[in-house]
Amino acid sequence: MEYGLSTSLSGRDCYLDRLAELRQDGIAYVELCLREEDDGERCRRAAEKVRAAGLSVFSIHLPFGETVNPAEPDEGRRAENVGKIRNLIDSTAELGAQIYVIHGSAEPVDEAWRERALEAAAHSLGELTSHMAPLGLTLALENLPRSCIGRTSAEIGFLLDRVPDLRLCFDTNHFTPLRPDVRFRPLQRKFPSLRRRLNPEPVEDGVEYARRFAEQIVTVHLSDYDGINECHWHPGQGMVDFKGIQEALLRAGFASPLIFEPNERCRGVKTTGKRLIDGYERALCMR
Repeated sequence: MEYGLSTSLSGRDCYLDRLAELRQDGIAYVELCLREEDDGERCRRAAEKVRAAGLSVFSIHLPFGETVNPAEPDEGRRAENVGKIRNLIDSTAELGAQIYVIHGSAEPVDEAWRERALEAAAHSLGELTSHMAPLGLTLALENLPRSCIGRTSAEIGFLLDRVPDLRLCFDTNHFTPLRPDVRFRPLQRKFPSLRRRLNPEPVEDGVEYARRFAEQIVTVHLSDYDGINECHWHPGQGMVDFKGIQEALLRAGFASPLIFEPNERCRGVKTTGKRLIDGYERALCMR
């Protein structure tokens, strides 16, 4: 297996000043995770640092937020948002990344507008994949938690049917209740019966999800969580069945690098490539 790490270009969760250390630990690829204020020039400078350290840019995570929301129901604002995303893709197409990860919506999505937002997302994703195809680039929609578009396999299936060239980014810590009850989280982690009582809403199973969509998954975001809300912990610090997920993906021929997407400090532990890889490989042996 080959491993990568998702890094922002500045601020929290920016690992660009530790690339040599990460390479030594076994991280070979980077996903550049962009904010709305980032531009092509900033991305180019980051990509130069990545290459100088002996790593490769595998993917680019497009920014997410209201001003780049592909599920904006207002047609004028939706078109403007798509234009911003398209310009960012064009300005970074030379950096070597073949995969662009996108969120289906900003958050929260009002339930009264959900159907319109889902249609708007399909429209936007179709426009973007049509623009990217001649460039040889792939758009990967990320499964998301809570109220976001793409929170269920039904919504993901709908978007895949509507946008045939769309592929998936599988995030292992995004299977959460719609309105997670985060009270007494340490106790909820320790006592599953309490977690089920406080969060009775059924939550989809990550392994079953991976089996269903394995052939459309082109990149994976690896992190762990407590089953209550997304945490982006190191693998092995939570409850994700990494072994079951890996088996599902390998059975479908998945051969891309696995991209870690942790918080800078997971439960008080500094993020390093060694901790990420060791944690993941230990987790594979635990079930």
